[in-house]
Amino acid sequence: LTFLGVDGRSYPFLCKAEKRGDLRKDSRLMEFATMVNQLLAKSPDANRRNLAVRTFQVVILSEKCGLIEWVPNTKGLRNVIDELWKSRKTPRQGLNEIKDLFDRSKDLYETFTRQVLPRHPPILHRWFMQCGDPSVWFARRMLFSQSQALWCMLGYLLGLGDRHCENILIDTESGRMVHVDFDCLFGKGMLLERPEMVPFRLTQNCVAAMGVTGVEGVFRTCCEVTMEVLRDKGNTQTLLSVLHVFVADPLLEITRKPAKEANPEDHRVQIARDTIGDVEKKLKGMLNVGAAVASDAKDTRESVLSKDERMRSLLGRDRGVGLSVKGQVDELIKAATCKRNLSEMYEAGNHGSDAMARAKAESPSHVVALQTGEEFWAGNGQ
Repeated sequence: LTFLGVDGRSYPFLCKAEKRGDLRKDSRLMEFATMVNQLLAKSPDANRRNLAVRTFQVVILSEKCGLIEWVPNTKGLRNVIDELWKSRKTPRQGLNEIKDLFDRSKDLYETFTRQVLPRHPPILHRWFMQCGDPSVWFARRMLFSQSQALWCMLGYLLGLGDRHCENILIDTESGRMVHVDFDCLFGKGMLLERPEMVPFRLTQNCVAAMGVTGVEGVFRTCCEVTMEVLRDKGNTQTLLSVLHVFVADPLLEITRKPAKEANPEDHRVQIARDTIGDVEKKLKGMLNVGAAVASDAKDTRESVLSKDERMRSLLGRDRGVGLSVKGQVDELIKAATCKRNLSEMYEAGNHGSDAMARAKAESPSHVVALQTGEEFWAGNGQ
């Protein structure tokens, strides 16, 4: 739908009907993102690095239907990567081939690192090289790195999952990253049959697109600046006050069945309060995920979370003491890029990254993608 504004400009909107999701989540998250932008605008360091979430309007018509502002000049990462692969002579592994590899695998980590990753080298960086002007190439890559760092920190804070390559867009004019579809919030991805074992999407394509420095330099600095702003004492209280709206709004899905004697509404409210409590811990640096801390196991490739902890769908290990901003960011980056974590996720989501989107579209079993960082993400319905 296209609306003609009083200023004479046209404003396109998408009318979307959700089958299983709830557009109120998208609306609430955009409100939260607007608040984050206001806090970032007050920080000289954040301003200097163009740290701002690209927001869009979400108009709720009913629980299952609403209008979403169309973000112009954007293209899904899946489409970008598919187009880049078409220009290569080397064919990619088929989804069925990858699925068979993992079905027959006795060690997912070995299969992932030796048989899948080598066949799917990162390619996203080539998209930035298509521009003939070096200054434009540099500006786009810089803004991509900055916006990706911001979304990684926000995604971790809010437990944002389902980050396959159809839910991540890139502004073809500026290079800024734009995220859409926020139904999988507050650690919901950890409750899937095959849980998402990484705090945010940082697969090999996402890293390669940031240039030779990878996660160092611009990306790490922007992560730290963003987390500094979010963890500021005054800002933390502001953000939590916005998130507390979730307690009063029946927005969060009930993730575990209440006891027979429990009141369903009280159970829902308690889950919401527990979720906000987890967010508060993250803002204090007390909650971590992934392979950031050495485990008791001799195999250093193992995740910090034990198998029992994963089975209990824990978001991370609460050590009771907060990490510094630099320490927290370092742990998160290590967890997000840990090949052991990626190999344990659905093949469809693992393809490092980009394969999942295609897997989701082409394979009803949701089985091929987050690991390679190529086209998909991971997990049920990711």
